[in-house]
Amino acid sequence: MPYGHGNQAKQHDSLMNDFSNLLWAYGGDYFKDGQAVGRLGSEDPGEPILDSKEAVEAADVYRRLVSIAHPGSLGWDWDGLGAAFAAGQLAMCVNWHEFAAGNESGKLKGKVGYARLPRGPKRSASMYGGTGVAINATASERDQQAAWLFINWATSKKTQLANLKSKVGGGTPTRDSVYKLPEVEKAKKPPSKMPNILTADAVFEAWKPENIGLRPKIPAWNECDTAIFTELSKMLAGQQGPESCMRNTKEGFVQAIDNADSLKNA
Repeated sequence: MPYGHGNQAKQHDSLMNDFSNLLWAYGGDYFKDGQAVGRLGSEDPGEPILDSKEAVEAADVYRRLVSIAHPGSLGWDWDGLGAAFAAGQLAMCVNWHEFAAGNESGKLKGKVGYARLPRGPKRSASMYGGTGVAINATASERDQQAAWLFINWATSKKTQLANLKSKVGGGTPTRDSVYKLPEVEKAKKPPSKMPNILTADAVFEAWKPENIGLRPKIPAWNECDTAIFTELSKMLAGQQGPESCMRNTKEGFVQAIDNADSLKNA
């Protein structure tokens, strides 16, 4: 392997995700009540705390990690990082668990181990998120009924299992009973016909409440996201140090939140 590790450190949402794991592991957060703001959301999250000692330390560690990583890291989002790992350019990396399907389709098949992220001074923390399906209340009654039938089909055990077995990789089951099926339990060990289930044991550890990291659910999040990955990129390019990076990011958050409040009250 040419390099020990790589990062998804492109000036992109992936950089925010990559750094956030360290931020939480070192005891930092975006807001003082970060768990509540991340879980339930808030229109008034309070003052950002990205200039805390813990956040600055996390930024410094992240800067040093990227400095000794594969140089391609600065141009990779999660797709680029996944492709580099699958090509044998890295010994290890942090990425979304569903990249297992790509790892197991090439020369690394059966040779990759999966684990939750290592513990920092405070805890082990993994970016936690997902997507969902909903029915639009303004749709016609006929369309709502059709949507209800689709949701029932999409989340049925049969469909979820078929998705997991898909030759193009499969997804993460959203129905708990799928994980308990004997054939799925068996597939947790290589060789596996359901490559994404190889990550299940590590994922279940990362999904424990004490290990999840939650990005803020606030109206200004898109702008805040841009602020943090922009300032982190400047730090990684040597244009500013960790302390300035976190201070400038906090200022960017404050401005984004103020702008969102102004639009709300206009």
